Amino acid sequence: MYTSALRLVRHGILIGFGGFWFIPFIWIVVSALKSTTELLTSSKWLPSQPTFLNFNEVWQSERFPMLFGNSLWIVSVVLVAQYSTVILAAFVFARRQIPGKNLLFILCMVQLFLPGGIFIFPNYQTIHDLGLMNSKWAIVLPSFASSFGIFYIRQAFKAIPKELEESAVMDGANTWELLGHVFIPLSRSALAAFGIISVIGHWNEFVWPLIVTNTPQNRPVTVGLALFAQTAESGAHWPELTAATLLVVLPLIVIFILFQRKIVESFMFTGIK
Repeated sequence: MYTSALRLVRHGILIGFGGFWFIPFIWIVVSALKSTTELLTSSKWLPSQPTFLNFNEVWQSERFPMLFGNSLWIVSVVLVAQYSTVILAAFVFARRQIPGKNLLFILCMVQLFLPGGIFIFPNYQTIHDLGLMNSKWAIVLPSFASSFGIFYIRQAFKAIPKELEESAVMDGANTWELLGHVFIPLSRSALAAFGIISVIGHWNEFVWPLIVTNTPQNRPVTVGLALFAQTAESGAHWPELTAATLLVVLPLIVIFILFQRKIVESFMFTGIK
């Protein structure tokens, strides 16, 4: 009885905190369904006449679809590049013996403990020297490798029984066949979880794209969102701005809902707590 009551109290506290953090999202949804006049003049929480015209205005504008497409291009290119580098590096660190492997792995992991801001200047200098300023390549190149991804996928590869690898080698499998038929299929949950984390992180990235780009043609939607519905004469159009914000976060919400089980399974499989 005491245990059940304690569990109910704990769940109630968690639900309360969850509801508190959910309030801003509810405000965005409600504001996106209001007209500009109602949002600025009415004190009612719910819209008296909900409208989807704000979403229509946003999507039919000249700038938003372009910014949205830029973000899709950025996260897609980064994800493909990270899968390529992370899988190969994780396989070497997990299953191969090379001189200095432990030192290389430690140097790779050190980056996890360094604040991301300290890499801005060297990355900026490199992008400038390559002549890639104000381009989408300037945004994606520094993210082609991921220390977290190497560590995460390495844990998944290490959890695969060595007998499976030895059996495949006895059947004549080479390194690429081992990856394609053993390690990658058995690590799908971890790879899916890492992909979701990568997409969410780079979809929400703001500071680095803001630094290396200065035209809407090359900027992601997160950078262009602040200027999307703003004019010098009338200021920000809040209903349209909240509608645009909702369109930006909606893909991430859908991805998380669809793949949340994969994320939980991957953490259980790799032993990360």
